[in-house]
Parts: sequence; C-alpha cells; structure tokens
Amino acid sequence: MRTTAPSVDIFYQGPSTRFFRTEIDFLIVPDRFMLEDCPFTVLPSTNYVCIVWQDNAAVGDSLSLDQFLEMRHAQAYSERTTFIETWFFKQFGRAPRAGITAPSFTLIPEAIIGTRFLALIPADLAERAATTLPIRQVAAPISLPLMSDVLQWRISHERDPGLQWLRTLIQDVAHRRHKSLIARSSRDA
Repeated sequence: MRTTAPSVDIFYQGPSTRFFRTEIDFLIVPDRFMLEDCPFTVLPSTNYVCIVWQDNAAVGDSLSLDQFLEMRHAQAYSERTTFIETWFFKQFGRAPRAGITAPSFTLIPEAIIGTRFLALIPADLAERAATTLPIRQVAAPISLPLMSDVLQWRISHERDPGLQWLRTLIQDVAHRRHKSLIARSSRDA
C-alpha cells in the first residue's frame, strides 16, 4: 500500500464503539461478534497455536491435557466471553486460567517472556513473533478450533470508491498471507 497509495494513513483503533461514532471505517472482528445490518466479507480462517517462552522449563515439546488446563495462560482481553473460552467450556467444563490479560493478541508473545505461562494465539502471529522474540510453539494436547474473522463496514460506505479499493486490498493481503502460511506449514510438515 505504501507504493500504490502513499498518502493513505492507517490507524489501528478499537473498540467497535468508535465504528458507530464514524471515527473508523472498518472493523475486523471475530465472526461471532459480527454487527448486524453491516455489510461484511469473511477473511481466511487461521489456526490457534500454543506458545511459551523458549526457556520455560516446565513445558517440553508437547503438553498433556491436564498440564494445559492447569497452567496459567496469557489471553487477549474481551468484554465478552471469547470463542476459545466458550469452546473450552463446551469441551471440558472449564476454561484455562488467565494469568496475564492483554488488550490484544499482538501483545501476548512479549508478555509471556520470562514467565511459565502459555498462550493460544493465531498461527500467523506466532510465526511473525518467533522471528524476533524468544518464544517457541508447543504441541497442544487437543485439536484447537479455527479462528474466523470478518471485515465489516457501514452500509453508507458501500459504494465509496476509495473504501472499496481498501476493502479489496485488505482481502487480497489476507488471502495472500493465508496461502503463504499454508505453504510454509506444508514445507515444515
């Protein structure tokens, strides 16, 4: 985008109340928190992966289910019950215990450094974070659900050519990153 539209500014904002006040143009939210009566497009799903600090001696290459459920977790904050919490309650009657709560997934990899906590984060974030931070992935004891997000905008902006272009760009980048992650996962397997 910096080469095709260098004067466009991107601000990562939150929460969705700013969307209603028309201070931001788009929302990228989990599909279960999708706003009614707003157009949307589904973005590629991503896997959750389990990460720990690379020097966390309490965790080997994999975790047992008991170990996974007993350990304290670093989690992204949500005012609502998260998808992963709901999923764990349905599967096991309880959810992992939070020891660190961060305002977004992007802060979690750094938050676990120097701790015995573990975290479930999107696979693409884990891959990016592992290139600069002392973290490692560990095999989870269960198959984790997919994380699905949607891109939403206001109906009044449906035909705005600049926002149409940006929506298309966001979708294209999301699909290219998803394909790249799948290709790397296949090579590593």
